[in-house]
Amino acid sequence: MVMYFGSRAAKPLRGVLFLSSLINGFISLPILVLGFYLRFLPDPQMAVFGMSRVHSVGITLIIIGTAVLGTALVGGISAVKGDKRLEFSYFFFLLILTLAAFGIGGYSFYYRSALTQSTADGMDTKIIVDYGFDHELTNIIDQLQIDRRCCGGSSYRVYQISEWATGKSEITAKIGQVPESCCARGTSGDIVNVTACQTAAELTELPDVVYTRGCFTLMEEVVTNIVFIFSVCMLSLAVWLLTMMLLAVYVWRALPRMILL
Repeated sequence: MVMYFGSRAAKPLRGVLFLSSLINGFISLPILVLGFYLRFLPDPQMAVFGMSRVHSVGITLIIIGTAVLGTALVGGISAVKGDKRLEFSYFFFLLILTLAAFGIGGYSFYYRSALTQSTADGMDTKIIVDYGFDHELTNIIDQLQIDRRCCGGSSYRVYQISEWATGKSEITAKIGQVPESCCARGTSGDIVNVTACQTAAELTELPDVVYTRGCFTLMEEVVTNIVFIFSVCMLSLAVWLLTMMLLAVYVWRALPRMILL
């Protein structure tokens, strides 16, 4: 007895394959949206971490999302047409995606502390190099320091080794050890004690006059959680893709046997 691919016994496998491809298509959408957002419309405050770093994350997500969407299309078409070459292509694409997702997810999970520290270093570098010379970035950092009552990146001491400390900035003059936006402010928004803030020899002795906690320390937990969630999502995606890959293998191998029965 010959059983053709379009027979009733084969339809459930084709249906499951099509449904899994449809799910992959939906999974790709939020990945693409987030990727395009980070690449083309990021929050201006993200500039404190370096826009090139933010754009790189966005591009990576766009590539992953596009690959998942493309694979979903191949899987859906192969499920409808029953073309063995398309089924094999679907399996091959799933294999590549699964390995990539496991690699990215595993790396970000294992090295999440290092990635968090790298983000802090990136913020410090932006302050050291660009604060007081890049007008837009200077305004963003000043507003961040005022809003969050903090100073600098990983520490307020980053200003001591910054280009701003040379006194050559034409945007914000160097008067004290830290910018004026690090001076403590009252409920009215006015600086509590301008003179003390600008002339203090040891800033940590005047916690009510000047902010000394690094701004990144206030965001460190959030950044760490984002890295953790990202790694878990990538690993979950990898497991899902692995399941779909095994299904594709089953369909590819089982259907010919069914035809020969």
